Amino acid sequence: MDIHTSWFIIVNPKSGSHRPKRLANLCELLEAKHLPFDKAVTQHPLHATQLAKDALSQGYRNFIISGGDGTYNEVINGIFGQQEVLPNDITLAMIPSGTGNDWIKTMKVPFEIEKIVDLIVHKKSVLQDIGKVTFFEENQQKENYFLNVAGTGFDVYVAKNFLSKDKKFGKLSYAFGVVQGLFSYKNTAINIRLQDGQEIKTKIFLLAVGICKYFASGVKICPEAIPDDGHFDLTVFKGMTKWETFTELRKIKQLVEGRFENFSQIEIFRSNTFSITSDQRIYLQSDGELMGHSPFEFSILPKSINVITTTNLPFS
Repeated sequence: MDIHTSWFIIVNPKSGSHRPKRLANLCELLEAKHLPFDKAVTQHPLHATQLAKDALSQGYRNFIISGGDGTYNEVINGIFGQQEVLPNDITLAMIPSGTGNDWIKTMKVPFEIEKIVDLIVHKKSVLQDIGKVTFFEENQQKENYFLNVAGTGFDVYVAKNFLSKDKKFGKLSYAFGVVQGLFSYKNTAINIRLQDGQEIKTKIFLLAVGICKYFASGVKICPEAIPDDGHFDLTVFKGMTKWETFTELRKIKQLVEGRFENFSQIEIFRSNTFSITSDQRIYLQSDGELMGHSPFEFSILPKSINVITTTNLPFS
C-alpha cells in the first residue's frame, strides 16, 4: 500500500461553530504553503469514524479534523478501531469548530487558522495518551476511545434529559439544562476499584475521568491532568443534598477554575486502569458524546498518537 504524503481533511459541517469561510481559508493557506490535501465531509453521526478508517486503508497518515470534541472522538475511534496502522504512526491536527472546544484548551492549540497551519507546516506534535472505556448497551459490551474527558453523573443526566441533540443554543443551552437538572437529579451509589486495589464506595454527584483538564465548555474539571503521563485523573464529586448543591453554587467561579481546596466533598485520584460498578444503571459520556451504561472498565494507552500543538507544553 502506498503511503500518502497528503493531509486528509475531515469536516463536520454541523459542529457548533463551523463556518464555511473558515474552512475555505484553511484550504487556501494549505495551498499557499504547498501542502497537498484531500477533503471529505461527514454526512451523518459516526461518519467521521468510517472516513478515518477508509483514509487509513488508502494510505493516509496525516489528518486535519475540522469539528468539535465529538468529531475528534469519532476520528479517534476510527483510528483505534482498526488493525492495519499503528496509531503512533498517525498525526492529527485539530481545527476547532465545535460548541465547547475543550480539548484545545489543555493542548494550547490556537483558534486562528493561520497559526494552526504554521504548526502543521512545521509538524509540531506531541504524543498524547488515549483512554479506552468499555460499557454496555443492554446486554452487549461495547468500547469507546477518548482523548479528553469521559465521565458519569450529573453532566450525563443533563445531556440525556435536557439538551437538544443539535446543540443549537450552545453554552446557553447547557446552562439552562444545568438549572433544570439540579431540581431532579438524584445521587447514585457507585463502587470504584483502582489499579492498586483501593476501593471507593460512595454516592456521587459527578465523576470525571480526565486525560486533559477541561469539559462542559471550559470547566476545569481535572486541574492536574497531564495528557502524556500515562494516568487518568479521576475527579469525584461526592453526593450532596439539594441544599448543599445550591449552596456550593455560590462558589461557581472556583469550581469552573478547578480550585477545589474549599470543597470537602471533592476528591481527586490517579490510576491507569480502574472499574466502576453501580447497583442502578448509570450512563457514560465520552468526550461529551453519550454512550451506554455501567459497569465500566477504563484503561489508558500511554503516548499513543501524535497531535499537532504548540511547543513548550507543561507536560511530563
